[in-house]
Amino acid sequence: MSNFLPNSLVKKLGVNPLFDTAEFIKVHEEGKRATAIRLNPLKLKECPFFSGGRVPWCENAFYLNERPVFTLDPLFHAGGYYPKTLLLCL
Repeated sequence: MSNFLPNSLVKKLGVNPLFDTAEFIKVHEEGKRATAIRLNPLKLKECPFFSGGRVPWCENAFYLNERPVFTLDPLFHAGGYYPKTLLLCL
C-alpha cells in the first residue's frame, strides 16, 4: 500500500466513514511536508489564511499554502485554530 505509512494504521483509520483513504495516502506519498490547521468552530467559521483547500478526512481542517509564524497571530493565542500535522487531522 504505502512505503511511508504502515498498512495497519491506514486500515484502522479507514474504519471512520468520513476518512478518505485514497486522498490520505496520496498526500503522504507526495513527500511534501504539508501544513494544516484545524479551526475551533466555536471561535472561527472561516479559514484566516489563504487556504490550499479543505482536508478531506477532517471537518474544519484546511491545508495551508505556506506555513505562517503562528506565534505572531492573535487568533492562534485566542484558540481560534490549531496547527496540525495531516496525520493528526482526524
